Amino acid sequence: SRMAEQHNILLMMCDQCALERGLAQGKVSKCLPQGTVAHVQVGCFPDLYKVLSANPPDQVITL
Repeated sequence: SRMAEQHNILLMMCDQCALERGLAQGKVSKCLPQGTVAHVQVGCFPDLYKVLSANPPDQVITL
């Protein structure tokens, strides 16, 4: 997460998947990460597109 912050790399988890795995708390589309490295965000594709709209990425990596 330190490298991601230094290089302006977005770390984001799918909200539904994070909730199912106990990596977020709250409800779908309104949850917060828990038990992850710092600076991780939780959201869905509309959230991702909103975050990336101001600065489109050179590359997207999904796992």
